Amino acid sequence: MEKIKILLVDTIISIRSGLITFLDQKHFEVITSNKKNFLNSYENKKPNIVIFELLSLENDKEKISTIRNDIITFPEMKFIVISIINDSKLGKYILEIGGRVVSKRDGFDKLLEVIVEVLKNNNHLPQQLDKIPNEKSFSFDSKKNRKTYTSEIKKEILCFICNGLNSKEIGEKVHKSPKTIDNIRSEMLEETKSKNMAQLAVWSIKTGIVKLDDLD
Repeated sequence: MEKIKILLVDTIISIRSGLITFLDQKHFEVITSNKKNFLNSYENKKPNIVIFELLSLENDKEKISTIRNDIITFPEMKFIVISIINDSKLGKYILEIGGRVVSKRDGFDKLLEVIVEVLKNNNHLPQQLDKIPNEKSFSFDSKKNRKTYTSEIKKEILCFICNGLNSKEIGEKVHKSPKTIDNIRSEMLEETKSKNMAQLAVWSIKTGIVKLDDLD
């Protein structure tokens, strides 16, 4: 029986790993790609759903424009956007161009629920879909995993900060713009009540979020 194919595009390394593990447990076939190779990956692999990762409508204008162009090229494409923050404007726009949005804070169970909805709403019902549990039988505890899901993103960036990388260098490693990294850094400063990056780095090591082994 052929598996449902899901293509992950430009997801952060730590998030990509978690997504692959979770989706694989649900018997999906997971394919990964970056923005540069997306069109080739889509044409060759023919995924049932594409998952993109965005920060907000304001910060990811170039990527959103690319997605819109991809939809014009492949009007049959079904896609979901995982958003780092709850951006109502982003959600509204993605809905207008035919996609769905899931916040990272919602956890993997919500993502699975939306995947099922997208497949059903578009009358794409592979036999595998019947074996996917409905929302009442999810064994994935969203409240338990929500903290892990978000902390994985920030831990990756904290490690790079502790190793002395600036926003541009971090952005290159996680495929995000420097502005996006700046926004995440500012968010972490506010959450930890740190006055600057040095304090944030010390805090991350003291709390054990960043281990000494993580440092170059």
